[in-house]
Amino acid sequence: YSSEVFSGWLGEHASYSYDPWYMGLDKPGSFEMSYLKKFFELLPDWTKLVPSYYDTELASFNEDDMKLMMRDSEGKYIVCYFRNEDTSTGELFKLNGDTYKALWYNVTTGKYVFIEDGIKGDSYVIPQKPTTEDWAFILTSDLDLELPLEAPYEMLETGRRFGTLLKPLSVDAIGGKYYRYGGLYDQTSYLTDGDPDTSWIPFSQRTMQSIIFDFGTARDLSHIRITPAKDVLFPDFRVEVSDNNVDWTIIVNTLTDNITYPVGEVIERELCGTHRFVKLQLLTRKDMTDEEVEKANYRFVENKHSMNSGWKGFSKYACTEIIHLEIFGK
Repeated sequence: YSSEVFSGWLGEHASYSYDPWYMGLDKPGSFEMSYLKKFFELLPDWTKLVPSYYDTELASFNEDDMKLMMRDSEGKYIVCYFRNEDTSTGELFKLNGDTYKALWYNVTTGKYVFIEDGIKGDSYVIPQKPTTEDWAFILTSDLDLELPLEAPYEMLETGRRFGTLLKPLSVDAIGGKYYRYGGLYDQTSYLTDGDPDTSWIPFSQRTMQSIIFDFGTARDLSHIRITPAKDVLFPDFRVEVSDNNVDWTIIVNTLTDNITYPVGEVIERELCGTHRFVKLQLLTRKDMTDEEVEKANYRFVENKHSMNSGWKGFSKYACTEIIHLEIFGK
């Protein structure tokens, strides 16, 4: 736990992030890497999978670097990773004549979405991805393989935008904790203190952030309200819910909504279900258009409670600065 300035993984001359490793462990990417590990652990003999990235006799998309495939020599397991920014996929060839089942693997939740079974033939056209984000795909003739399933996004229950403000038992936001000059600065309380003169600004703006509300017991959720600073273009985000702080379900995802919130606008999104934990995942920052840059008043931050006082910008990126973060329900 270094108390020195510029102690991040890129060092004193970093142009991207000064995040120290102990913050990095609680970033969204760390959890998602664990889902990748679990994916392979559930596959028997996964070490027999062989990359087949450029063999067009095995897949129609194998010349596309954004669409990757590997399979075992018997064709019992075929795994694809689609990191393209649209929902397109392709066709698989030279199946072994067995009966297959097909599933998507959600790399942001660690669970599978069932597609179909009873698949036969020597080729298979993979359906479009559920969203434009990264997805893994598996086609397998191991019909006894049991995999943890989740409902597709469109099957999630719709919430209601009414309710009272819920008081959390605790709030954890690793990005608001900051070791410097031998001491710990923690501005997590600024998210929920109700004071318009304080704001939560994460230590490393350009990396993903996690804010977790624990209500102590399951609560019927209604909606979330995010009040960013008045001159801030807010980044994309996800809202996830859990009953055990381990298994998470995505119920809001602005990356798939194609919704852009104007600079400084208060953001409200409906939530659904009854859960103890609610996580706000702040994703990578959006680029601002020239028009948005002109509208935004990039100012000197005169926030007496903020550890990040100084110039905010002349930046063409969205910023994470939250005045209030509120969750409503019963």
